[in-house]
Amino acid sequence: HITSAYSVEVIRRAKARKIPITAEVCPHHIHLTEECLKNYDTNFKMNPPLRTEDDRQALIEGLRDGAIDCIATDHAPHIDYEKDVEFDYAPFGVIGLETALAVSIDALVQSKHATLPQLIEWLTYRPSDILKLNKGTLSPGADADVIIFDPEEAWTVHTDQFQSQSKNSPWVGRTLNGKVKHTLVGGKTVWDGKRITTTDQSN
Repeated sequence: HITSAYSVEVIRRAKARKIPITAEVCPHHIHLTEECLKNYDTNFKMNPPLRTEDDRQALIEGLRDGAIDCIATDHAPHIDYEKDVEFDYAPFGVIGLETALAVSIDALVQSKHATLPQLIEWLTYRPSDILKLNKGTLSPGADADVIIFDPEEAWTVHTDQFQSQSKNSPWVGRTLNGKVKHTLVGGKTVWDGKRITTTDQSN
């Protein structure tokens, strides 16, 4: 979970020396900054922590020039009462799986830092390629893990929308762009835009 301009530069130099290294960044670190912590809301407490606007811009530039390879959610669920304590005592971590696409669209596509095809590559093909998984493309024979989404549909994040049992999201109450309509895993619909449609835990 690369978060600082310094780290991006270290990775960039390593790659210039042909060192086999990969790196990822999380949606919350390319979307939010340490300014969000001024009210000590524990839903913004994460590890690594949120950093400066300069760091955020460096992460985005790292994605654009290839220093950073892909985007990963760092989905870290916590029960409500774990976060409902003084800031120092709250555990680190936020959930991000269900908001990753919309947050990334907001941070990168809406702000003109990247195109939608670039973002899709960072979320799908690049991590699959790094891990040598038969996923991340629509090629014949690839695992049919597919989402159908409207990149321009705006929606407001509410805790009652989450399928996750945890609600520790820094985007609650915020409006984002990019609404998932359907999710398929292995060619089977597991999310129809309103509810999970399978109880198969392998999916």
